[in-house]
Amino acid sequence: MSDEDPAELTKNGIEKMGGRDYSGAIELFEKAVEIDPSNKEAWNGLGFSYDGLKNFDKAIESYNKAIEIDPEYKTAINNLGWSYYSLGETGKGNDNYAKAAEYFDKAIELDADFKNAWNNKGLALWGLNKLDDSQKAFEKALEIDPDYSTAKQNLELVKKEIGKTPKAAVKKGAKQELANDKADAKYAAKQKISGAKSGLLGKLKK
Repeated sequence: MSDEDPAELTKNGIEKMGGRDYSGAIELFEKAVEIDPSNKEAWNGLGFSYDGLKNFDKAIESYNKAIEIDPEYKTAINNLGWSYYSLGETGKGNDNYAKAAEYFDKAIELDADFKNAWNNKGLALWGLNKLDDSQKAFEKALEIDPDYSTAKQNLELVKKEIGKTPKAAVKKGAKQELANDKADAKYAAKQKISGAKSGLLGKLKK
């Protein structure tokens, strides 16, 4: 491996990232962007790897760098939304779920058939307690790919949540955008979104 070839460094970083060696990937991606600051794939890889280490602030910074280089880089836009969604899951409030939904929408504007973004939008809307809209987003992901197992699992879970939530409470939650204590079904959905984040290899598992 050449220490001076940013393309080779990025390629090897992706391999380490795929093997969940996030620290090793970060080292390679950082070398790549030091040599070529316009390498959007390396910036996206940095963000993905920092996500893997749950360093969401660094992930957000890296994705933003990739998007500065290419404002229509849908993968990085989706992944930026993922970082904000993850922050929301740590209990840091509705603002992060709302930001996540905004970036997923931007990714969908660029590619209406971006199933990962539709699935992730469903999760963000769930975080905002907009359960009916969340269901519709999962259904859209499945309309695009009927075999998308991640969206199937999340759709089943949100339907169960809707079924045990009084309609009046759902409407109130959607209007006020309140995210109360996480329901067991929501937690289960979080555990099963293995294919939700778009990686450099198409669909890298979390």
